[in-house]
Amino acid sequence: MGHDDQGHKTAVTACAFNADSTRMVTSSKDGLLIVWDIAVRYKLNEDTKIVRRIPCAVSGRHYSRLALSALGVLAATVDGAGMFFVDVETCVASPLTAGWGGGLAQPSEQ
Repeated sequence: MGHDDQGHKTAVTACAFNADSTRMVTSSKDGLLIVWDIAVRYKLNEDTKIVRRIPCAVSGRHYSRLALSALGVLAATVDGAGMFFVDVETCVASPLTAGWGGGLAQPSEQ
């Protein structure tokens, strides 16, 4: 997954792929989500590229489970701190609020 100096600094805890398998999101105990461009041409010796790094919404914690919707909204659980929706394009994280019944395409407003 790219060069060692580009990726996570600690163990990867989860990953999720978009619908067409061109992007992957990984989480790690380093507290980061990394969005990867994995639409590479291996025959041309291309490597995966980091699109963006997103810090965990809860300081000192990490995301432990991920699910990526077709619209690019990530549902992620923070170990011991609940569930968040993270827009992987804008990097905005919104906590799941009690009583919210929408689908993954409709994160709660902050």
